[in-house]
Amino acid sequence: MVTAFDNYYARNDKSGIYTHAALDLSRVYEVTKTMDNAITKLLKNPEFSPLIMSACKASPRFCMWPMYTDLVAFFKKIEDQLVSRDISPEIVDLHNAFQYFYNEAQVLVVARCGGDTTKGLAHGFAIYSVSLMNHIIKLFLPKKRNGSICSLFPLINSRRLL
Repeated sequence: MVTAFDNYYARNDKSGIYTHAALDLSRVYEVTKTMDNAITKLLKNPEFSPLIMSACKASPRFCMWPMYTDLVAFFKKIEDQLVSRDISPEIVDLHNAFQYFYNEAQVLVVARCGGDTTKGLAHGFAIYSVSLMNHIIKLFLPKKRNGSICSLFPLINSRRLL
């Protein structure tokens, strides 16, 4: 299926912004646990808010309407910023949480493809749910704002929802 998708879009999408992956759905629970753990660590520490916002701005965008980014790429953008900080137990803990997530994500993605503009940027899956995001945005961002998930992190952190 991934090969057929790649062959079709390689011929028909000259922009090269496509990605597609086959997932081992038996691994979803483990990936979800490690993802939730990493996100919880990010949101519980106010010092990480600027890193999150910077990573949101620097993360690659895909699709004609850039509504999503690759979650692995997003986490790696945060990790890139941690290198310049003094080592602390929180940073070590967050780094370990990312590593557990990367390991599980690698097992989850059994095959993937992508166009020229996604090479090295897309690792196989992203969170992309427009209806869910619209619902979350209405709950947390009642005023007209940037409608991306990245704009929610500081707000969620400030409301201490976790």
